[in-house]
Amino acid sequence: MQNKTVTFLPSGNKIEVSANELTIKDAAKLAGVLIELQCGGKGHCGKCRVTVAGENIPSTALEKKFISKTDLEKGIRLACQSKVSADITVTIPKKLQPDKKKLFISAIPAVLNAQHVSDSLGVAIDIGTTTIVGVLVDLKTNKTLSVYALTNPQAVHGADVISRINYVINTSNGLKLLQSKTIETINEIIEHICLELKKKPETITNISVCGNTTMQHFFIGEDPRSLSVAPYQPPIRGVYKKFNAIKLGLKANPEAEVYLIPNIAGWVGGDTVGVVLATEMHKSKKIKLAIDIGTNGEMVLGSKDKMSSASTAAGPCFEGARISCGMRAADGAIESVYIAEDGIFWRVIGRVKAVGICGSALIDTVAELLKFGIIDETGRIQTKAELEGKVPEVLLKSLIENESGNSFQITENIIVTQRDVRELQLAKAAIHAGIQVLISEMKIKSADIDEILLAGTFGNYIDKANAQRIGLIPDFALEKVRYVGNAACEGARLVLISDKAKKEAESVAGFVNYVELSARNDFQDAFVESMMFKRQQ
Repeated sequence: MQNKTVTFLPSGNKIEVSANELTIKDAAKLAGVLIELQCGGKGHCGKCRVTVAGENIPSTALEKKFISKTDLEKGIRLACQSKVSADITVTIPKKLQPDKKKLFISAIPAVLNAQHVSDSLGVAIDIGTTTIVGVLVDLKTNKTLSVYALTNPQAVHGADVISRINYVINTSNGLKLLQSKTIETINEIIEHICLELKKKPETITNISVCGNTTMQHFFIGEDPRSLSVAPYQPPIRGVYKKFNAIKLGLKANPEAEVYLIPNIAGWVGGDTVGVVLATEMHKSKKIKLAIDIGTNGEMVLGSKDKMSSASTAAGPCFEGARISCGMRAADGAIESVYIAEDGIFWRVIGRVKAVGICGSALIDTVAELLKFGIIDETGRIQTKAELEGKVPEVLLKSLIENESGNSFQITENIIVTQRDVRELQLAKAAIHAGIQVLISEMKIKSADIDEILLAGTFGNYIDKANAQRIGLIPDFALEKVRYVGNAACEGARLVLISDKAKKEAESVAGFVNYVELSARNDFQDAFVESMMFKRQQ
């Protein structure tokens, strides 16, 4: 079948696809072009309107329902419905262009000209298990000047917080080493963003820090080993005393005040408080659910009247760890996968040869294999004999049969194994089960939730429709599932610039109820049930 070329504006990105196989939405995804899809691309809202130029693309019945005849004649189409049947140019309106910078913080203006920057700067730091993000702020104007992120170097001592706590327990000076690694990385971030603006670190007079409870304790050099045994109580909870930069070894004004956002409990830290602050859940009359998906999955459910939180050990598969061809989201990682009748399509970060697959593409792959029935509801990759005559031959050729479990080949060197699927099932089941327990704890129904907020860098890269298809997030009208960027870091920024926000952070930390999941039978039951995938229609 002849390929057709799609050019996207204003980015200029181009991609060739098989005619009549992919929608504009899917072609955009593979071309590295983001389109805001309020309903997840299911055709429910009619809002993903783009302008198509070139050869005429027939309009669908659904498009005729949402778009006037006059606009259809002007080339207006729904990205989620129109299939690429010709060489076309697609213009995406500004309101449908998500800001990738939101992955770091909720709202980042352009970097200001250095000569207009005051001599009073602040830095907001988000210490994640995998990534540390720093945001430089002009304290005179409250404007964000620069954002920079580095990998958390603690990862060499374990992919999750329990591994790192065990490292502290079993290694002489382990705590001091992890603290120094954290401080060194933060200093590197500070040096980078100051150099960018030609400012000296000494002009930084205020620092705010958030992170999960374990990361916060490592940062201040407090032994967190009590978090690893029941009842999982943190040595320090609630309001923290303030620190000076010189005491912690941070490269800033020696007297710079360092404020650590208070945590909620042993497994729900200041980063979750930051999410609540940034999204203003604590002020909402409507019930909202915020989910920060990562190595640990933290979630908060509620409104201004009542809020409950929980944390689940999702494991590192979302970061590519323990996945056969897994890797972090870096150049060479497949970040998006789409499977059609005539083959497999993928997009690689950096537009280089694929060398691995990251978490977002793992979700895509499993969701697509479920769509075709190649993976059944138990998570088993079926055999060629079972699928013969039911799926296209080109997909059968990608199946690799093995006594230990079948695999699916995406590219010549990248496969998804049966074990990889099981790792994803464990991770998604933990998060989904945690959500079910919170719903029960709040004595509400899923239908009472007005909005689901996906927070964190990883959460903002996943396809929400595919996340729902595999059961990572609840069945919910996808137009009510909203990406909120690195809300934890935005919360740290708010605390940095506002004493009122500090007081709110302390109030939130005391207001949000914590639900310990590990000993609850209802969590175990929900976890087992959540391991299954939905039967595909």
